[in-house]
Amino acid sequence: VQGLELRASPGVFYQVNLDINELLVEFITSEILKLNATRVLDLFAGIGNFGIPLAQSGLNVVGVEHPGRAIQDYTYSGQRYELSSRLEIIGLDAKKFDPTRVFFDVAIVDPPRIGTMGALAKLIQNRPTDIFYISCHLPSAAREIKHIATSGYQIHQVRCFDMFPDTHHFETVIHLKRT
Repeated sequence: VQGLELRASPGVFYQVNLDINELLVEFITSEILKLNATRVLDLFAGIGNFGIPLAQSGLNVVGVEHPGRAIQDYTYSGQRYELSSRLEIIGLDAKKFDPTRVFFDVAIVDPPRIGTMGALAKLIQNRPTDIFYISCHLPSAAREIKHIATSGYQIHQVRCFDMFPDTHHFETVIHLKRT
């Protein structure tokens, strides 16, 4: 992705439609770079699909992913591209992550189909200026965004990426801005 080869061990989730994933990562990266972010939280970070390209672009990134192969792959790729000074990689279940203990002004949230399981509600305690919620299951995203609607965030932009053409599977990016 973006000229980087990320390690993905067997059994680790990765977007298999490489062309659409490239467009997705390019969109997220360009939108975040426009914000002049200082530090980006990459929650449900996986192997670093977003975090590694953002760090390569010069941003500081905090990646949080459940301990296991994915976070090992994220760490490996960060070291391979000598990005360790720009990456803080935390092996922790996102539900247990306390966002008030780290600074970030923009967040990427890319949860599994079931949603963030409450992590989004905790994340907004830091009051990031922007949140990019990436969802493969819009009902989960809608439920969580509705839950935080009174917290000072509004939908700024929605962009869909057709990950599996001729199916109902889309990756949807919902850009929330703090008002």
